[in-house]
Amino acid sequence: LFVRWLFTSSNMDGKSIGAPERGKKMKLLIVATCCLVLVSLPVHRTSTELPTVQVSNGSCVSDHDLAQSLKAFSSGLKPDVHREILSGYARRSPECRAKIITTLLRAMDKPGLNMERDGESFFLWHFGGELLSELRATEALDLLVSNLENTDGESINFSHYPALETVIGIGEGSIPKLSEKLKHEERPEIRKLAVYCIGWIGGSSAKQALAEALPNEKD
Repeated sequence: LFVRWLFTSSNMDGKSIGAPERGKKMKLLIVATCCLVLVSLPVHRTSTELPTVQVSNGSCVSDHDLAQSLKAFSSGLKPDVHREILSGYARRSPECRAKIITTLLRAMDKPGLNMERDGESFFLWHFGGELLSELRATEALDLLVSNLENTDGESINFSHYPALETVIGIGEGSIPKLSEKLKHEERPEIRKLAVYCIGWIGGSSAKQALAEALPNEKD
C-alpha cells in the first residue's frame, strides 16, 4: 500500500510534482522496496539461539536426575511420574538399565533397615520396588528375598511388605531364589513368606518348587 501511494500520490490540485519532491519520493520508494525484500526472506536461526535438545535413544539418565527420582520415591512425591521416566530410560540400553537398577539397590540397601521407624525407606522400597517389578529385575532378588519380612507395620496386607510385593511382581524369575530360601532359612515365619510368594506367582514352576520343599518341611 505504501508503494502504491508513492506511485499515485500527487498534489491535490493535479499539478506535477517538482524535482526535489520527486527525488524525495524515489528515496522513500527504494527504502520501502528494501523493507519488503527483507520481510520476504526466510528467517534463519542465529548463533545465539539454542536448538531444541533431542535426546538420542542411546543416552541414559544423568546422575543428578537419577538422584532426584530416588528422592521422589522416598518422599512419595509424584513417584509414578519418575517411575515412568526411569523405566523409559532403562529400556534404551542394557547399560542404562544396569545403572538405574544398581543405583536404586545401593540406596535401598541401608544398614539396620527398619521401615517401621524410617518412613522414607519404606517409600523407597515400595515405589522403587514397583520399578524393579516392571523391569523384571531378577538381579535385585538377593536383596529382596533377604528382606521379605520388612514392613512398615501398618497392615498385614502384602502391599506393606515391599520386598515381598516386589518379588511377586517380578514373577516366575523369582522362584529359584525363593526355593533356595525354603531350603536354607531356619526361621519358619520367613519360610512361610517365601511359600506365600511362590503361591501368588503360581504356574508349573511354582507348583514344582512347593512339591520339592514339602518333604523337608517340619513346621
